[in-house]
Amino acid sequence: MGEPQGLVEFRRNKPSHFDGGYNPEKAELWIKEIEKIFRAMNYHDNQKVNYAVFMLVREAEYWWDSTRRLLEGGGVIITWEVFRAKFFEKYFPNDVRRAKEIEFMDNQRHTQNTSGPKLRPPTTGRVYTMTGTKAAQNNDLIQGKCFIKGKTLNVLYDSGTNHSFISNDCVQYLQFVSPWGAPVLLVKKKDGSFKLCVDYRKLNKFTIKNKYPLRRIDDLMDQLRRATVFSKIDLRSGYHQIKVKAKDIQNTAFRTRYGHYEYQVMPFGVTNAPAVFMDYMNKIFRPYLDHFVVIFIDDILIYSQTHKKHGEHLQTVLQILKDKQLYAKLSKCEFWLEEIKFLGHVIFKDGVSVDPSKVEAVLLWKPPKTVTEIHSFLGLAGYYRRFIEGFSKIVMPLTQLTKKGQLFEWTEKCENSFQELKKKLTTAPVLALPNPNGQFVIFSDASKMGLGCVLMQDRRVVAYASRQLRAHEMNYPTHDLELAAIIFALKIWRHYVYAGKFDVFSDHKSLKYLFDQRELNMRQRRWMEFLKDYDFELHYHPEKANVVANALSRKID
Repeated sequence: MGEPQGLVEFRRNKPSHFDGGYNPEKAELWIKEIEKIFRAMNYHDNQKVNYAVFMLVREAEYWWDSTRRLLEGGGVIITWEVFRAKFFEKYFPNDVRRAKEIEFMDNQRHTQNTSGPKLRPPTTGRVYTMTGTKAAQNNDLIQGKCFIKGKTLNVLYDSGTNHSFISNDCVQYLQFVSPWGAPVLLVKKKDGSFKLCVDYRKLNKFTIKNKYPLRRIDDLMDQLRRATVFSKIDLRSGYHQIKVKAKDIQNTAFRTRYGHYEYQVMPFGVTNAPAVFMDYMNKIFRPYLDHFVVIFIDDILIYSQTHKKHGEHLQTVLQILKDKQLYAKLSKCEFWLEEIKFLGHVIFKDGVSVDPSKVEAVLLWKPPKTVTEIHSFLGLAGYYRRFIEGFSKIVMPLTQLTKKGQLFEWTEKCENSFQELKKKLTTAPVLALPNPNGQFVIFSDASKMGLGCVLMQDRRVVAYASRQLRAHEMNYPTHDLELAAIIFALKIWRHYVYAGKFDVFSDHKSLKYLFDQRELNMRQRRWMEFLKDYDFELHYHPEKANVVANALSRKID
């Protein structure tokens, strides 16, 4: 199907495309060009909007798509005047337009013919400074309100001085907003200082995400085996130590009551900031990664097997930070410790455990009253799910409440699940740090509620994993469910077991003869192809639960 006849006629006039960007003159010329065609072709209102939108490309097209959804969601009828107003609000704001008008008037005044009629000089006003008390007592002062279109007008005059002489009474009327329409806030930190936060959600829609992969925190811990001495360095305002590219500085602009500002360094709140900073940190520490340094964004962990080596490692790291002009916050740094807190975990020579200070936030959590609060609680507790056996089974009553269309009703089962999860976190075991050269053992189990598995080495638990069954898996026979539990374990622990030989224990006896079966369904055949990549022996173990319980009892005092 071809283009509508009206659109074909419109394009014959060769209108320009508009791709966005901060160029008010370009935006104004584009609107004038489009409106000139509209006047000549006598289009009706709906056609004007559709044809103008047709010429938007790239960033401008994305902007209108989000703006249109907001307008339609608010029940606004999109006319040409509405489109034009929103367009100018975005690409030719009133303050820029006013500045250009003043510039034009000044040019006219300088170039006017001196032989023409003499005009009366413009009347100038007088401004007097006084305190609020003096102003209230002064009878000569005329007080009142100025209204524009029914709105009260609060005026702030820029005196052009280098210092601020603004009354606090005046400041409280002025808005403190960013050009993206969200507030700019000062958030108080734990140490009493304040952090400036700009809402970059609109900017983040156009930001390239996940360009540099961030390692899983669980994987970072695995390389610490045999380490006995630890030091931790926390960089001061880490993101602010990375400069923004010159061409991207304008994208970080925000507006306060004192004017427009731009970040010369990486601001907090941009979605790709962690990945960019992580990439930089890994580049400067690349020769030492996986040897004695762990990097996670602006947190640095130095680990060593002896005190002598630790001194050498620490000196190397500090010298790199000095050379790159990266500065640490001394109050958050710790040195020469045998037990250290890092990324919500407590690390020592015998293993890794949950950081009690982080768990305290979970223990003090009040019962959720909304779905959003449940998501927040499960997100925080789920950070330590590798320490909790049967995590998915415990939280099942809570996750049921998060399903779409589910009535929110906090039942006794939900309360028991909520309290059980808190209890599990306070009694979480110490997990062993795995030896990549040692042999691993996997215990798996399945039920009509979910899949669960335990990764062990030298009869100590390395990690737990579990998940609930998906809707289609509810109909699986027992044989397939037990096999699905093994597949689940191998997928999440592939980096542990792929290169070596390991053992798998299941309490389903028929799985022992899995590779000898001739008649398999399509799902089983697909799984068998997956299992061929691994070197393992499958064993039947009817008392698996006792082994796991024994492993849990091996918590180090």
